[in-house]
Amino acid sequence: MTNSKIDKAKKRKQKWTRIMKCSMCNAVIHDYGHNASDLGFGRCCTMCNYNIVIPFRMGFEVWINGVVYQRDEIK
Repeated sequence: MTNSKIDKAKKRKQKWTRIMKCSMCNAVIHDYGHNASDLGFGRCCTMCNYNIVIPFRMGFEVWINGVVYQRDEIK
């Protein structure tokens, strides 16, 4: 590949890359993250998704910053 094609590919990648913070732990998220709206939060990182959001959706109670969330109480 020539340099011009490489530069165009880099610009295209930079254009679509998003950087935001996890709404639960404030970690940096690249791209879009995961949906955490079931718990009343916006977007979350992969670790919070696996350890908090998915168990919550399966019916387990989860602790976030000392607060207990249960699926029946949210809905």
